[in-house]
Order: sequence, then structure tokens, then C-alpha cells
Amino acid sequence: MNKIQTTILIDKIVRGLRLTRGGFTNRAFSKNADSFLLEDNHFIFDSFHGRRIGCNPLFIFRELVERFPRGSCRFTWVTRPDTIIPDDIKKNPDVRFVTYERMEHLVALAKSKYIIFNSTLPFIFAPKKEQVLLSTWHGIPIKKMGVQHEPMLAASYNTQRCLNISDIILSSGNFFDRAFLDATLAPLEKSHIRHIGFPRNDIAYRSENTKPQSQSGKPKLLYAPTWRGRLNEIDQELNEQIEVSEMLAKEFSERYDVYVSLHYFAERKIDWQKTGVKAIPKGIDINEFLTQTDLLLSDYSSVILDYLLLDRPVVLYAYDLLDYRGERGFSLDYTKLPCQIAETREQVLEMIRNPRKPSSFSDYTNTIDVLFGDKNERASFDSANLLLNYAPSIQKTEKKKVLIYPSTFRRNGITTSFLNLINALDGDLVDISVFCEVKYLDRDESRREQFNLLSDKVKKILFRNELQPKDRTRILRKIGITPSEESRMRQFNTIKNAFKTEYHRHLRDRAFDVAIDFSGYDVAGTMLSLAANTEKRVIYQHNDIASEIKTRGNINWLITTAYRDFDEIISVSPTLRDINRDAFAGPSDGEKFGYCRNVIGQEFMPGAEFAPCPWVAKMHELRSVNPNAKIFINAARISVEKNHRRLLRAFSILKNQNPNAFLFVLGDGPELEKVKRYAENIGLEDSCFFAGFVHKPAAAIKEADAFVLSSDYEGQPLVLLESLALGTPCVATNHPSMAYVIGDGLGVLTEKDDKALADGMAQVISEGYKPKRFDAKAYNDAALNEFYNLIGVETP
Repeated sequence: MNKIQTTILIDKIVRGLRLTRGGFTNRAFSKNADSFLLEDNHFIFDSFHGRRIGCNPLFIFRELVERFPRGSCRFTWVTRPDTIIPDDIKKNPDVRFVTYERMEHLVALAKSKYIIFNSTLPFIFAPKKEQVLLSTWHGIPIKKMGVQHEPMLAASYNTQRCLNISDIILSSGNFFDRAFLDATLAPLEKSHIRHIGFPRNDIAYRSENTKPQSQSGKPKLLYAPTWRGRLNEIDQELNEQIEVSEMLAKEFSERYDVYVSLHYFAERKIDWQKTGVKAIPKGIDINEFLTQTDLLLSDYSSVILDYLLLDRPVVLYAYDLLDYRGERGFSLDYTKLPCQIAETREQVLEMIRNPRKPSSFSDYTNTIDVLFGDKNERASFDSANLLLNYAPSIQKTEKKKVLIYPSTFRRNGITTSFLNLINALDGDLVDISVFCEVKYLDRDESRREQFNLLSDKVKKILFRNELQPKDRTRILRKIGITPSEESRMRQFNTIKNAFKTEYHRHLRDRAFDVAIDFSGYDVAGTMLSLAANTEKRVIYQHNDIASEIKTRGNINWLITTAYRDFDEIISVSPTLRDINRDAFAGPSDGEKFGYCRNVIGQEFMPGAEFAPCPWVAKMHELRSVNPNAKIFINAARISVEKNHRRLLRAFSILKNQNPNAFLFVLGDGPELEKVKRYAENIGLEDSCFFAGFVHKPAAAIKEADAFVLSSDYEGQPLVLLESLALGTPCVATNHPSMAYVIGDGLGVLTEKDDKALADGMAQVISEGYKPKRFDAKAYNDAALNEFYNLIGVETP
């Protein structure tokens, strides 16, 4: 027994004893994935995660069987213990079966040259470069799909991932592309999408409206409702479908053979004998059975659209149409389908008694053209050709292809800087793809709000880290043990290699011109940027990294270790570049350190219209009561390095000198509650207002008399640039990064003590104070050109 066979046997024993739900399988497969040799004439087929043998994979399989002599190929079908296997497959000696998500399934995936599937593949699977993946979705959607319907990105994650790693994606045309592919947010190469139609429909084109006579001599009526509930709501949904089934049997059993096709969850609960209807014979695919059917009763199932090709009567029982449209939504105008639509059971009976062919509706021809494009009746044949003759093609583009890990979309300055940059870039010059970590965006509404601000021109790659090993070095340090340099590097390389697998699992070997870790704080961003298939790797430093490590300890050792593997290390100002270069540059890599300044958001630029801000009304209220009021504003993450306590002490000094002074603090963070209590303790509760996070602060900053920043250190304080662009006077404690922004007369710099900051605050509200003018447009143009130069784009 070899190593693979032993692993599969252990997997069966462990699962049989119910000791795990896949953890052993995933770990064992990950460790051995590279050891499985590819078999050139090995095809694996997966239909509905092994629940059925049917749909597009079945028709492609039968096409391939016809082409190859017995014994020349190996065909593997993914199944489950209760999967019904058609006779022609069961009797084929070249076919073997593997159980879904067992080790034998993962091994077969790793060894098969060709992978054909109509849903998704296991999360853990990362294809080899030489494998050919054909994705052929199981229906043209009537309902809204993906993020158009389900706001949780996790629901679309694996669908998008499997599309991203596919070589061939079958489509029936532009409608399918919009209704399904776009709904997954998948950043697909156009050359991978093939508008040849779906193999399951070949039989409909070829039927020419002829069908075999049923044994009873009666025509067939098929009731095929969609799955509309959730797993915990199955009883309510099933009761309605059972009652309709019983009604059909009672009213039409003498005229029709009445068949019912339910979702596989519902089929487990129905009593077929009691209901009086028939199930589709075992081993017959639904599309095969459609060609034998004389009349279809459904509601919102995609099977309706396939059946329209036969031009036979369709009755839609849409008793909950308004509710369904509101809750789920449609990808097309449901009421314009060339079908009879019933709202009550009485109307259902009447329409079945007096059926209409779809072609009797005026929209029939147009509907077929929109849904099925060129109406290819050889999609199985063409799919087999695409598989067997596949050769990778690179989509040529003059745009620079840039892959960016932005951050986890925390509500902070880095995310704001990223959004400002991305939304200002010229889409004709750059093609931007962005890694988006699903777990953060689904769990945190504030992060999702930031994510939603991304421009539609940005391609969004949904990411979920499945394989990252534990950071043993960090664990040891927490308990006071310092590992050796050799141990650290082994750990670094282990994690680095794991992320290479993660990159491949999400994008295979998709190439980019530049990969950028824009965050500079997240291990995933750093390691994914190193793993990317690219000629240039860049990492950003948004702050004084040495001070961050000393003050907050929030820079993982893996990130600073990885600096040596990046081609460029970019700070957000020349001053910050010098600080970070002095701290981290080795003897020979000082040239790697550069800078690229932050871009100011459009809402702060001259002439922009301000979004409403509720705190402006509070400022107006203060001025109405006290016309001499002088309002200071601070907007920053409330954390240790921002030193809000210094700000409050300085403001208290100023308040004693000028009772008309007021302070608004915008932002949230780990120190917020402590800082609020501190303000109360020093008697500022009536003159200091904490606004929390403010999504659009431009109007409030513009309304204030001055902006104040009290940080111990900064990167390039974007909020100072924004205040300058709005024409609001600025005062800040002196740090090289602050001096770079408001030095040379653009603002007031003070020493890092309470009295000096109070004096600076008094200066910027004095009558004689006039700062130099800041040209925001010239600044933004220069900052954008710095980024274009970084990624190698020549601008006009």
C-alpha cells in the first residue's frame, strides 16, 4: 500500500468514526498535493457537487465517450452515496466513481488533466498549470444571482474563485454574462468566456418537436417548481408544492401522466405514493425528460428557459410574484416571458386546460434570441473540441495590469488614501484588480461601507485564506522565547510557500505587470504580493514603521522580513521615505526606497459639492448663540500615537484664555472612551464634542475656523492635505511628515508640548494670520503622476 492509498484509507476510517468534518482530509491533501502526477487522458466530471449525474457535464461526457475507443481514457464521476447513476455510465468499464469531498475525490481532481463541472469545486483545490478546467453553469438565471441577491460575499466567494481559475467558461450569450458572471464580481478574461451555448440544450434543438410516445399513451405534464426557501424553512415551502402536486393528480391524471421534479432537499420528504404523482424516472436527466414533456408547470425555475426552446406550453404559477420580486428579484422582466402566468390555483387549472404555445406570444422570438444567442445545437461537440484543443491565450491590452491588496477596508487613513487613489485613476490607462478579504467585509458593516465606495471599474477578487500555517515565531515571542534566525527563516519560507498556493488557488498563474501591497500592515497582503505572478512587487509604508513597532507593536515580523523580497518600498512622502530608509535599508538596497504621495479625495477639491454632515448644524447652533465662537476640528483615528490627551490639555489652556473656543473631535478608535472620560475629568464636557466616525467630513472641516493635529508621529497626514485643500487653517505638532505638508508657511508647526500647541492654536485663529495658498489641483496631478511612474505608465 503506497502513501496515497494509506491516506485515503485513514480518511475513510476517520470519517466513518465521525471524528472530523474534513479537517484531516484537507490537511492531508494539502501536504501531498504536489506529489500527485497528472494523467493526460483522465477526465473528471462533477454535476451539482456529486448529487446528480446530469446537466452539461453528462452531455460532454457522452460526446467524449463517442470519440475515444474503450480503454484509451479514464473517466471519473463525483457522486454521493445516494446518487442515481445512469445505466450507460454504470456499465462503462472506463468509468470510476469517487465520493464528494473525500480524499479520493481530491486525489482524482489533482490527477485529472481535464475537469468539467457545473457548480463549484472544493475550497481546498488549487489546479495545476497543465490542467484544463471547464466551467459550465447549470442554468440561465431568471432570479437575481450572486451579490445582486445575497449581500454576504461569502455566498459568492467559491463561485467566483472557480470561475477565476477556469480556462473555459461556457455561456449562452451576453444575457448570461450580465445575469450570472457579472453578479459574481468575477474579474474574468474575456478570452475564457465562450459563447457556444450549453450542451444540455443540444437535445432540445435536435428534438424538432418530436418525442417518444409514453407507455400509457397519454401526454406528460411536468411540475417543476424552484427552490425558494432555506434549509430551515423547507416544511412551509414543501407543503405548498405537495398540495399543488395533489391538485394536478386529482384534476389531470386521466388526461396526463403527471410528473413532479422537486429540489433534492424536498424530494427526501415527499410521499410519492400518497401524493399520486410520478417522479422523473431514475437515471434520466431533466433536460432529456423535458424533450418528452408536453406541458410544463413551474414558477421561477431556470428550467423554464431551457424548455422554451421546444415551443411547448408553459404555465407559471406565480402566486407570490410581488413578494418574490421584492425579496429575491429577477434578472429579466418576468411578466414578459412567453408563458401563461397564473396567480391562483384556479387559474393554473384553467390554463392547463387551455394551453398556449410560447410562439403564440409576440415576444417569443426576441426572448429566445436574447437568452440563447446563436442557438448552437452542437455545444457538446464544441465543448469537447475546446477541452481537447485548449491552448492558453493571453488577452492583449495596452493597459497596465495592476494587482493591489488595499487593506482589510478598516475605517482609517490607509483605506481613505487607497479609495482616493483608485477612484482618481484613468481607466483607459490602468486595469486594477483588488484583493478583498471576505471574512472582514461580511462581519463588519463599516468595512463593507468602505468596500462599496470602490469604483465599478475596479475588478474585485474575493479572497479567503484557507491554508495559512500558524505563525509559531509570534506565538513563541508572546511567551518570552526568542527563536533563532534559522528557525524564523524556516517559518517565513513555510508561510511564503503557503501563500503561493493561496494565490494559485484563487487566480492560478494569472499574470500582472505590478503587484502592490498598499496596506503594508497585513501579512496576507504582503505574502500575496510576493506570491503574485508579476515582474514587479511593491509594498507601501504609510507611517514611521520603526516608531509603529516601538509604540504599538502592530507590524508583524513577517512583513519587515519580507521587505528584502520587494522591488520597491514606497513611503507616502519623501520625508517619510528617508525615515524608513534609515531604519530598514540594508547595505545594498537603499535604492528600493521611494515615495508616492497620497491623493486628495474629490470631495475636498475646490468647487466640489459637500455631502451633508450633521455636525455642521451643531456648529451653526454654537455660532447663533455665540457669534464670537472659534471652532477647532480634529479628525483622526483615536489611538495612542495621535495623542488626543495632548490635544485636550492644549485646548484646555486655550479655553482659559479664550472662552469662545470649541473643539470637535471626529473619529473612532481603541482610545475613544478613555479620551472622552479624560475630557470630562479636565472639565471640557461643555466645549468639546466627540462626533465618532464621520463618513463625509468635508463640510464640517470647511465650516471650522481651524484644523488641529496633535500626533506624536505620522506618515503623510492626509487630513492635513484635505484641510489645506478646503482653505481651513492648520496647526500641528512638529514631526518631519507634518512639516512636509504644512511647512513653508502653509500652516503652523509647534513643539510637542501642551503650551506650545495651545499657542499655535491661538495663532491660527488670530486676525493677522494668513497662510500661504495651497494649490490642491497641482498637488493631486503630481501625486497621480508619481503613481503612474511607479507602475510604468506614461502619461500625456
